[in-house]
Amino acid sequence: MLLILAGIEQNPGPKMSKQTTLETTLDRDKDIKDLINALTKRLDSWGERLESRLSAIDDRVENINQRLQQLEESSAVTKATLSQNSKKIKDLEDQLEHLDAKSRERNLIFYGIEQDNNEDCRERIRKVIEENMQTTEKINITRCHRLSRKPGAPILIEVPEQNDRLTLFKAALNLRGTKISLSKDYSMKMREQRRVLNVKRRELVEKETLVLMNEAYEKLSRTQFWYKRFKDGRKSIADDLRLGRPLTSTTDRNIGQWKLLHDNAPAHRAIIVQDYLAKHSVSVLPHPPYSPDITPCDFFFFPKLKMTLKGRRFSSSSEVIDNVRAKQA
Repeated sequence: MLLILAGIEQNPGPKMSKQTTLETTLDRDKDIKDLINALTKRLDSWGERLESRLSAIDDRVENINQRLQQLEESSAVTKATLSQNSKKIKDLEDQLEHLDAKSRERNLIFYGIEQDNNEDCRERIRKVIEENMQTTEKINITRCHRLSRKPGAPILIEVPEQNDRLTLFKAALNLRGTKISLSKDYSMKMREQRRVLNVKRRELVEKETLVLMNEAYEKLSRTQFWYKRFKDGRKSIADDLRLGRPLTSTTDRNIGQWKLLHDNAPAHRAIIVQDYLAKHSVSVLPHPPYSPDITPCDFFFFPKLKMTLKGRRFSSSSEVIDNVRAKQA
């Protein structure tokens, strides 16, 4: 009312006709549609780009899978080639080892021969063969030299004749107890194998020796024990009676002389147990049902009986009976 009295209009905003409002609304709808179309085109463009990129990625993955397959095939071929080459190398090593052993076949090595100043190696070997090995046969030696310049280095000789080599090995038995020894000229691989075998052999010998020593010690101790027993006056070879639990096995001597007393448990009253006891002629004392007020054996007789036997050991049932009777008397 105050606004009207003051001459101010009720709606100072611009007056728009219905036609203008409709056009404005249509323009806005058109702008929205244009915006939607632009966004749709942009999304389609992005989709095409994504599809092209995914297609490129698929192509790269396919190429990678093909390369991996090629690498696997190549790896299989390489492994087969390596296996063949390894076999060939092994064959070549075996051939070289055989040729090396063949080339060393005529060689022999003397160990422990002292070195003299300006010595004649061939004459030194002949002296050892005649004096130390005590053989008068003539040995054909085509080559002789020390294996190194170190003092006392082994001497290698070449003996082409097989009979001469056998003669030397037979005569080498006379070198026992001396510093001199004779051996074949083995290759490095053969020496290592012989070293390993010698270590194993020593271990086995030590183990077997220890076992034999223990057995011998036990036998010696037992022999010394019985020797002392017979020296002190023993004449019987039967075993002594040993302290322990009374005899419980069933023999002709104790059949019918003892009776069984059990606590009448269900397991003891089973048919299979009763059949077993009857089959073996075991006498069973009648026993009332298990009850504290009518089983005096468990609460009176057995504890009192054990008190008289406490701390003692018996070797037979007769000793137990005599001791119990003596206590009751």
